[in-house]
Amino acid sequence: AKIEVEETFVPSDCENKTKVGDHVVVHYTGWMQDGSLFDTTRDHRKGYQPFEFTIGGGTVIKGFEQGVTGMCVGQKRKIVIPPALAYGKKGSGDVPANTTLTYNLELFDVRKPPPHSDMFSHMDENGDRKLSREEVSAYMRKQAEAQFAPTYDQVCACHHHERMVDNVFEYEDHDEDGHISHEEFSGPKIQGMHHDEF
Repeated sequence: AKIEVEETFVPSDCENKTKVGDHVVVHYTGWMQDGSLFDTTRDHRKGYQPFEFTIGGGTVIKGFEQGVTGMCVGQKRKIVIPPALAYGKKGSGDVPANTTLTYNLELFDVRKPPPHSDMFSHMDENGDRKLSREEVSAYMRKQAEAQFAPTYDQVCACHHHERMVDNVFEYEDHDEDGHISHEEFSGPKIQGMHHDEF
């Protein structure tokens, strides 16, 4: 499975393209195959907040990561993501199983990723060397509130937040036991680390 990409606007200066590890800021609008809108950053109720994520960080669906890779600031794209690179057989929230998704993307900015050399320890609040859904959710909410405060709208962002947590478990929880072990976790971590209280 692979995504379809249509370039809708490319700036004349498009030398610096996004790659894995870049922290990107995007605006997007997403539709399902029946044409119904299911998610957008261009929403006055969310204060038109753009969306930030790190390419390769596993917090968004694979097709979305692939769609943003290779863009330059100011570039616009339309991408079509097959179910295998979206929410697959499980679906998520408003998105039914086996749904093809279409996004209009605009890359606003590329930033240095947050300096978390050991993200696992930051997330693993009780030190049991595995991440619960609650720990992942709490960490991501803190990150979002730090980025978006004071305009982070708890109500409007809730379904979006839950979908992002779903994404993390979809890709990281390989044995599907409801926890992400230190071995399964693909983000920044210290090998053979022990848990210290911060």
